[in-house]
Amino acid sequence: AVRNALVSLSTFGIYNYSNDNGSYLFFSPGLCGLVDVIPEDPNLLPIVSSPVCYDSTVKKLNFTLSQGGSIKGYVTKNTTDKQPVQDVILFLSGFNTPRWLTDSNGFYQMLGLIPGTYQLYAEPNDISEVVEEVKIVTLIGGRTTIINFTLNTGGVIFGRILAYDGTPVANTFITLSGFSPSGRELIYSNTSNADGYYSISRLVNVNYTLIAIPPSGAPYVTNTTRFRIISTLETKRLDVILPVQGILKGVIKANNGTNVRNARIQVRPSQALPSRINYTDDN
Repeated sequence: AVRNALVSLSTFGIYNYSNDNGSYLFFSPGLCGLVDVIPEDPNLLPIVSSPVCYDSTVKKLNFTLSQGGSIKGYVTKNTTDKQPVQDVILFLSGFNTPRWLTDSNGFYQMLGLIPGTYQLYAEPNDISEVVEEVKIVTLIGGRTTIINFTLNTGGVIFGRILAYDGTPVANTFITLSGFSPSGRELIYSNTSNADGYYSISRLVNVNYTLIAIPPSGAPYVTNTTRFRIISTLETKRLDVILPVQGILKGVIKANNGTNVRNARIQVRPSQALPSRINYTDDN
């Protein structure tokens, strides 16, 4: 028998608790609705009945609660001392809520889970110096599955920003974007130094888009490059060549052959790049 299970007609706010024998009782003639049963034992799964109508007669409605699966384990850093990682968020694919957190020992435990196969995500916070990981887990009712995570510090992308002739381009703004395995948007940024070098770390193993934006006034155009980090232990070099700007020049004349001054000239690139605007001079 399941004691202290919450049995409710949630539509009407009517509820009761099962006693030591698992029995419950409602006095609700003339009402129709669903009956929710939420057990006190976190290892048992809640259940909802089909629509039921109550009249002046006594109706008997029994419930058999299934055993849920559970997961537990530890989350540690990939170091020699296996340092525990606190406040890592763990969640399963297909579940909007809830979320679980690791404690100061890196331990977590999930109870009362519906049996099935899921992706289990371990998502550390921004100050933990490690990156997220995902594993496949199959849950069986009444059993506890142990899943431990060893999180890496993440992949690294580095290289130089160069002009077409090999000259380093300083102060180039680099943005890096992608999506984590759990679907979270990832955005990183850096600026090249005087020798054109840049570096971005803590990357998970997904596809990325790198955009190199030259400094204002430099005779180069933006370069967009796509690449993939294969593993969270990978260090990858990627040098980026900035194409030189093209030059467009000419003279604006009226129908009578006279030059037109202060005419606005706007070049609209076909790619997702900013427009270039200029004005004609006195000539």
